[in-house]
Amino acid sequence: MTEAINHNFELLDKLINDDQSNNSVLTSNNYWMNYTKRIERHIRNADLNHMRTNYNLTKGFAWGGVPKPTVSNLYIKRITFYFLEKLFPFTKVANEYKRLLNATHRRNIGLLKNVAHLCLEEIHQNFQDIILTNDTCNGDAEDVFEYNDYNISAEWVTHLARAADLYSQNQNLLKAKSLLEIGPGIGLNTLAHFALNKNLNIVMNVDIPHILYLSTQFLKSVKFIKVIDYLDFEKIDLRDIGKDEKIVVQLPPWALDKVDINFDLLLNHFSFQEMEKNIVSEYLALLRKKINFAAFIQNRSTGHKKGAGGQMEPVTLDFIASCFDKDEFIEKDLNPKYASKYWDLQKDCSKVFLKKKN
Repeated sequence: MTEAINHNFELLDKLINDDQSNNSVLTSNNYWMNYTKRIERHIRNADLNHMRTNYNLTKGFAWGGVPKPTVSNLYIKRITFYFLEKLFPFTKVANEYKRLLNATHRRNIGLLKNVAHLCLEEIHQNFQDIILTNDTCNGDAEDVFEYNDYNISAEWVTHLARAADLYSQNQNLLKAKSLLEIGPGIGLNTLAHFALNKNLNIVMNVDIPHILYLSTQFLKSVKFIKVIDYLDFEKIDLRDIGKDEKIVVQLPPWALDKVDINFDLLLNHFSFQEMEKNIVSEYLALLRKKINFAAFIQNRSTGHKKGAGGQMEPVTLDFIASCFDKDEFIEKDLNPKYASKYWDLQKDCSKVFLKKKN
């Protein structure tokens, strides 16, 4: 039995309206422009209780539901596509295409569950006090398997592997009580860090409006955390929260300059490579001052493929490293043990920047 996920259109409207009226450099991102235009057509009518199998919503997360053709944002092209799809012989071809996609998808889900089960077993051997919950499956996850009487989402285990790689090689970071993540996706990484780090009590997630909305509503369905959304943010003092409960604060990028607390950890997994260099520089100029312990960055060493999403110039891992002052941080390569072994993550894409002690 999974927890219900509800809409909050007041929150969605405020995020979209403030995004459109904001001139912060952190709001502009060519890579996600087409995705946000496409998701606008679906998000209000979507049943969030089935969000994990809704490909129209989750395509930007690289998982969720049976893949579908990407239809143009232009109205006339969309109508033409849907009209042709219903005409014979196009219908016959489309149905066969869908049948093959469904069969491949079911096979991939089965393989994902098997690998995730093996990965979780090994992580559990090394993290004996891991905290498990059924809530990783909320939103109608289709990749569910049973482990120690819990229902577990296999996709969540891919995020768990990232967190386990960090804490395995830097066990002092298990003392971290707070973290800030740029680009957390639906929020599974948040749940992964709560599972492994019993000292963690406050997480701040920062993302573009539409994705932030989905992750906010998803995380509100998780029983053991309290979510402070964008509507509530200006009503509370962050210095007074997180002492006796697990808190998650969900913010759009332009609200970061109003955050007046520091964080023990900064996380970014492969979303800096989807931005322009000036945006990455802006983020890190602002956030490196707020880091107490370390930053964990994963990024393709050469950046995204050239011109992806209209990107002007690839953001490489070396470029990100250049944004950390060597007088303040010690740069360390991280060997992704679990993520590399089970998910074929490249070994040259992970770095940790440790804050030097004064």
